[in-house]
Amino acid sequence: MKDILREIIYRFYTRSIPALTKRTCHFPVVEGRATVILGMRRTGKTYRCYQRMRELMDSGIPQEKLLYLNFEDERLKNFSLDDCQMILDIYYERFPDNRNETCYFFFDEIQNVHGWERFIRRIIDSENIQVTITGSSSKMLSKEMSTAMRGRSLSMEVQPFSLEEYIRFNHHLEEIPEYICDVEKSQIQHALNHYFQWGGMPEIQKMDEMDRDNALQEHYNLVTSRDVKERHKVANPDAVDEIAAFIFNSIAERISISGILKYLEERKISTDWTTVKKYISYLCDAYLFYPVALEDRSLARQKRNPVKYYAADLGLIRAMSLNPAGDNGHLLENLVFLQLHRQGYQMTYVQSQKTGKEIDFLAFHPGSKDKKLIQVSWKMSDPSTLKREIEAFQSAAEYLNATEKLIVTWDEEKTLENNIKVIPAWKFLLEKY
Repeated sequence: MKDILREIIYRFYTRSIPALTKRTCHFPVVEGRATVILGMRRTGKTYRCYQRMRELMDSGIPQEKLLYLNFEDERLKNFSLDDCQMILDIYYERFPDNRNETCYFFFDEIQNVHGWERFIRRIIDSENIQVTITGSSSKMLSKEMSTAMRGRSLSMEVQPFSLEEYIRFNHHLEEIPEYICDVEKSQIQHALNHYFQWGGMPEIQKMDEMDRDNALQEHYNLVTSRDVKERHKVANPDAVDEIAAFIFNSIAERISISGILKYLEERKISTDWTTVKKYISYLCDAYLFYPVALEDRSLARQKRNPVKYYAADLGLIRAMSLNPAGDNGHLLENLVFLQLHRQGYQMTYVQSQKTGKEIDFLAFHPGSKDKKLIQVSWKMSDPSTLKREIEAFQSAAEYLNATEKLIVTWDEEKTLENNIKVIPAWKFLLEKY
């Protein structure tokens, strides 16, 4: 194993860091803590590490003070906790003078090494090393870090491209200007049309369109195989796929466990309430789906009510749905959710106990304490739609005393009574409202 590890480490210093599309997600760095990059497979965690490496090198730090290891490398399949010391031995054997210098180690998909957290904690405590680790399982990493790594890590999540990143990657615009004129607006709207169709998974951006659905379906299979079925030793893999199919075809709709059980029963798949709930949690842990519960001061009532689910990417929804054209309103709602999640908001949906009217998101930011009520409506031109949305806000605003009220549409913009702002999707996604 030592010869294999030496070959991998030494080869890193013969390669240049690849060209990158700048990601906008913040990279938290605090001395004495590991930076933990989380997210679904192939969303760009590795490239976010590369971006950090380039930033360090641009600041004058030589590549010799960096180390990158990918534990998905099949040559490291049998790598164990007992082998971890060899990383330090081989590195300092090559660069002995760096033992007294600050160095930067990047460990990709480190959850593949059982007990990894003890090694990371040791080098944080005993070596002058700033550590960055990545992983594609939120619960496994958080469970491990809650013991050996408690208080010694800061986490960030990498998602598929935002609209801004998509625009830069595909060279619609090199940068988003502070003031957007009609020319830039048409370019942004053109980009949004494609983004709304294909989503932001980095790996499909340069593919022919006829190959993209297959690539996205293969990506789903990779995520569920590695991070759900194998990792959790799932006894009923067919149930996992059917549950995922149900959610993909019910995006932004209220979903109950009993509804999923009925769906599975129709497909002759036998399981129970506890197993379905467990499998959904595995899919969410792998960052395929995100749950949004009902806003309710009573936790017991909240748990009894149906949950809405949103997918990590619009392209995945279309590739996995029985109706690839989809429901534009629900797809736009998914896009709004992803943008709010990217900004760090915590979300629930609101249903008035008096009127039954619903608001898609109560978004609360734990840092700024900002609170927004957000409704998503594809079009507002129908007077009955306008009336319904205003009444929903009146009910919800009275219940929650929220101050900022937004309706995100595809392309409409105006201000309604009670300071309800109607804004087009592109402005919301680029934070230009």
